[in-house]
Amino acid sequence: MLLKRPIGIALLLPLMLLHFNVFSPKVEATYTYIADPTYPEIGYMDVKQVGWDFNPKELLLKVQSQTSIPNNPNYFFAGTFYLDTDQNPATGSGGFDYYAHFEILGDGSSCWCDLYRWDAASTDWVFVKHLGKPSFQAGSDTVELGILLADIGSPTAINIYYHGSNCAYDFIQAKYTYNIASEDRSITVDGNPADWGSDTPDLTDPTGDA
Repeated sequence: MLLKRPIGIALLLPLMLLHFNVFSPKVEATYTYIADPTYPEIGYMDVKQVGWDFNPKELLLKVQSQTSIPNNPNYFFAGTFYLDTDQNPATGSGGFDYYAHFEILGDGSSCWCDLYRWDAASTDWVFVKHLGKPSFQAGSDTVELGILLADIGSPTAINIYYHGSNCAYDFIQAKYTYNIASEDRSITVDGNPADWGSDTPDLTDPTGDA
């Protein structure tokens, strides 16, 4: 597999307080995106908004990208919502008691979301349940998911922290052959690439972007 522009951009957002009050309006955090003229198509890797809301039974979460996620299985979109359900920074892992992690392929052919809880006894994250498929339409820019309040201890307030990690990748499909004898040369693995100078690539990327 040839990694194409391995941009696993991790976007860290500040803690955001959600008060469970039926009269509280939905609040969203909005972030400024500076387009990259060299690779404009990677705007989907940058977060535009993180939103949250609730109903009597669920915590509802949303993340929106700056641009649409390409409708292509070679584009990978993932994110983690960390939840501080007791608002105590001394408990949990880094202060967080639960996290929900989702992963989606750009064409929606594969998507899932799982919930984990921090276990103080084992000092590790333990699996709670599958949350089912997050809501996502291929070619769109938004992912939504819901978490039952009962599954996260029925909190009255939550601190939320979002971490995104996305990438584009490609599979080499071309068939090729090479002369084994031509590969017989002296290479020393020492961090100096000079002795690779006579090596003719067996396969190259014709678009020149990898």
